[in-house]
Parts: sequence; structure tokens; C-alpha cells
Amino acid sequence: MCVSMQQFVNAVLIATTLLLSPRPCTSERRQAAVDRFRIDVRNAVFRAEALSATQPQKALEIIEDARARVVNSGLNERIAGQLLQQLARSCDAVDQQLKVVETQNETTNPPSEVAATTGREERMRSAVEQEIAEAIEKYNGLLKEERFDEALLLGKQARSLQPENPVSELMVLKAKYAKRDALLRLSARFKATFIAHIDDPDTIKEQLRAADRTFGRLAYGDEEETTDDWRLLEAALERKIEAVDQTCRLTDAQKSKLRLAGRGDIKRSFDHLEALRPKGEEVTDNQLCGNASCFWAEAIPSRQSGLFDQGSVFSNTLQVLLTPSQAAAVEGSTLRQIDAGR
Repeated sequence: MCVSMQQFVNAVLIATTLLLSPRPCTSERRQAAVDRFRIDVRNAVFRAEALSATQPQKALEIIEDARARVVNSGLNERIAGQLLQQLARSCDAVDQQLKVVETQNETTNPPSEVAATTGREERMRSAVEQEIAEAIEKYNGLLKEERFDEALLLGKQARSLQPENPVSELMVLKAKYAKRDALLRLSARFKATFIAHIDDPDTIKEQLRAADRTFGRLAYGDEEETTDDWRLLEAALERKIEAVDQTCRLTDAQKSKLRLAGRGDIKRSFDHLEALRPKGEEVTDNQLCGNASCFWAEAIPSRQSGLFDQGSVFSNTLQVLLTPSQAAAVEGSTLRQIDAGR
């Protein structure tokens, strides 16, 4: 594995740790640092032992490099001592393997044959590493585009090429967690949309339960969107239009265009949800919580955007439709809501 590949491993490990623990305390950060060093040492040991038969000098360099990082890490003496002992054992194993290989080469293989075999293995290893590097580049692009299923498939293909490579396993895990995170964010937007422009606490609770039922059935059930789902979201759309109308007095033509734009956002959200629907083993993984709703049952963040807020077709259409005086009224109302902490 080249240095750039190892850097990628460390970067993905840090990203996964941040995803699972968004706001770690000091002790958690310290433990995360210790865990990273342990993983780094395990990776170094694994790489060194894998190279010991063909590139013993390179294997020893890997161990020495890991040893230097541990010595300069600032870890407490007990943990650093454990890691250094692990590296020392690996160094002894590499030395022993080196002696075995030298003895075998002297008795069974002419130098030219050994060199040819080593060259073939090195070329094969380089070819596989090149494939992994290309897969990683494509994988990162798929994640940015939220094409999680394709990214997951690519991660599994990389894992089949190098089952022992921790990078390929992390590709699989990262795609799964990224997809779950996208589901969480979309569920929060559903909730925010259902309760927008409602002040009564009892009605808010009822709407949140409705949002949970709708999202849970669509995300983890076997059904497609229904008339009731559309009706609930269209009711939220009408509340949104009414709120804007009370602020700046919309014309009938403006209302009609906003209604059409909002329906486009509803359709887009259903399409997005269909793309994120867990498949196969993902469904089993998600059910480990006891029920599917546990993945979106947490509280909605302050001022969480709904389906018709910033970035939506509704929001973009509203900016184009409003006259200067209407836009000023809407902006003033938004500022007042922010000042009031709404």
C-alpha cells in the first residue's frame, strides 16, 4: 500500500469517527487518537508481514516508520509500550521470515528464477493497487452525487480484490453510513415540513407522528407513495403559501405557480426517498435498533429546513415571482422570526 493510500485510510477513519460522534468530549477525542494509533500499528504490522517474504527490507522500513510515530506520539507510557512491543514482535517475525527465505533461495532456486518470481508478484500487486486507486477516485465521486448503492457496490468489488486491505472494508462501511445519514437528514426535512407554520403543541405532536409514519413506511416498507402521503404534504404546502400570502399578499397567479413548484419539490423528495430505500442486508442492519423509526426519532434541529425552504424549487420560484416590495416584506418577516428565535 503506498503512502497516499495510508493517508486515505486515516482520513476515512477520522470521517467515520466524526459521523458516529458529532461532538466528542475531550476523553473521547483522546481515546479516538489512541484508537487511530492502534489501527496504524496494526496496519503497519500487517503490511510488513505481507511484504516480508518478497521485500523484507521494505517491511523493516515500515515497522521502523511506525515505531518512530509511536515514540513521537505523546501517548502515555503504558499504551506506547504496548504498541512498541507489538512492533518489536513483528520485527522479529520479519527477521525470521527473511532467514527462511534466504535459506530456501540458496538451496532450491537460482537467483534468476527468484528475481523473475518476485518481479511477477510485484507487477501483479502494482496492478491490483492501481485498480484500487481508480476505484477510490470513482467511489468518492459517487458519494458526492449521493449514489450510495453504486458506491457500496464499488466498495464490495474493491474488497474482493484485496480482502485483507482495510481501505476496501472502510469503503463499504462509509457508503452504508453515508446512506443512513442521508436518510436521517431527509427524515428531519419531512418533520420540519409537517410542523411548519403550526403553533399548537398538540397539533405539532400529531404532525410529527404522521411524519414518522409516512417516512417510515416509505423508507422501510414495501409501499410506494399514496394519496394520503401527497395530501399531507400538499396541506403543508398550502400552509407555506398561506404564510407567505399573509406577509406580502400574493396574487392568484403567484399562488398557482408556487403551488406547482411545491408539488415538484414533493415529487423530488419521493424520488430521493426511493433512491435511499435500504435494500437487502441494509434492511436487516437498520432493524438492529428494534424498529425502523429509531433512525429518525431524534429531535429536529433548530430552524431545520423543510422541503419547501432554501434550495427548493418553491424557494427559487418565490424569489423570481416576488415584486421588490413583496420581497422586502418577506425579508423583514424572516428577520423578525430569527430575532424571535423561531
